[in-house]
Amino acid sequence: MVANMTSLAENTGDRGVRCHQVARTALGLVLRRLETETADGVVSIERVRKIARTLASDGALLSACCGRMEQECAADFSARRYEGMRHNYFGRIAVCPFAGLLSSGPEGIDRGHLPQFFTALRMMLGNETHARLEAQCNEGAASHRGLGRRIDWQGFYNDPAMLAAYEAVLVAIARSFSRFEARSDWMLTIMNSNPKGGLKFTTGHQFLILGAMLAPDRIGKFFRADRAGFTGRWGEAPEKLFGPILAGLGTLEQN
Repeated sequence: MVANMTSLAENTGDRGVRCHQVARTALGLVLRRLETETADGVVSIERVRKIARTLASDGALLSACCGRMEQECAADFSARRYEGMRHNYFGRIAVCPFAGLLSSGPEGIDRGHLPQFFTALRMMLGNETHARLEAQCNEGAASHRGLGRRIDWQGFYNDPAMLAAYEAVLVAIARSFSRFEARSDWMLTIMNSNPKGGLKFTTGHQFLILGAMLAPDRIGKFFRADRAGFTGRWGEAPEKLFGPILAGLGTLEQN
């Protein structure tokens, strides 16, 4: 049995490290309490049960034991989530236009809302298109990885395939917002579906994100030099496709 347990521990590595710490702390508390209750090194099973019930109902003790661990767990999960985002190359392409607004004070975009933004984006694109663009961006990142596996980010963002992926994102968003008011309400619901620390995503935040993504330097070429190419790729003129969402953003800006 001991050999099997050792093997299991070796296979699991450091997974659940915080839970291990909680278990060790709890077992330590129980052991110390049992040591004070022994009679010639023996504790009756009834006494063990009573001690377990007492400890389990001691709210102050449990809070002291678990409170800090809960905070550390939350910090660990947050760190892992953002570490994963650093390797979300498709996410980088989508977020790049408003990256400078992330966590820039109360008027900026809190990073805690990014998971909901990615969820909304996936729903607007559809799973198949999202998976294709994700694979496209992963391949793009790999092609721009150089010495020390570092990525040439300037080359990555200016890669024609990455610009095409971003164009597909813009088209999906514009088509989704053809009825701006209804889709705006939907997006606010999604973005506030899992708030972190009570942070609320507002119409002001929505304007910042969409305004940055659809800024003139991002879509201006579709109306001028690449107008014919854009219309051929998407079957709609840029005025028709982007008209409703740009008009809606104008309304948000006035409010």
